[in-house]
Amino acid sequence: MDHERIDRVVRDVLSGRVDAYRELIAFAEGRVRLVLASLLPDPASIDDLAQEVFLHIHDRLREYAPGSDFLAWAREIARNYALNERRRWLRRREATRRYRVRLERVLESDLERASDDTALDALRDCLGRLEKTSRSVVESFYWDNRSGPDIADALGRSAEWVRVILHRARAAVARCLDAKGVLHGP
Repeated sequence: MDHERIDRVVRDVLSGRVDAYRELIAFAEGRVRLVLASLLPDPASIDDLAQEVFLHIHDRLREYAPGSDFLAWAREIARNYALNERRRWLRRREATRRYRVRLERVLESDLERASDDTALDALRDCLGRLEKTSRSVVESFYWDNRSGPDIADALGRSAEWVRVILHRARAAVARCLDAKGVLHGP
């Protein structure tokens, strides 16, 4: 699509023609997704972020300068969205790592206070009470040392889903151990 055609389509979109916006999306979608895929750490987020990018493009279409390179403008918006999402992902990953280290220290010190056999028996029992899928995710993460995205790929789920399952499983095991008096003493 040449610049004149793009400018005409942009004018049509600004005048309210929805079908014209579909044409702009079709023109730019592959390149926007390519930018997102090249910068995002989690491929599962490409679809959602592409939608956000195209909503942003639609909202800011009046800022597009006719005669300029529409694809460059759209790619720059996608790049900014991807970099912001990447920063959020890195912050979440670091927070999760810090949380896991703190939790493991607390559990380790509390478990050391309990007798080894009692603590291990209680832990086995609490893990056994987890729902099958949750137990499988926990075992993959802790025993098989697999990453959240690896587990998500194997199960056909999102990395976010794995993160939620692990969070809920940790909380359930902690409640169970606390109820058994293992974490905070009898």
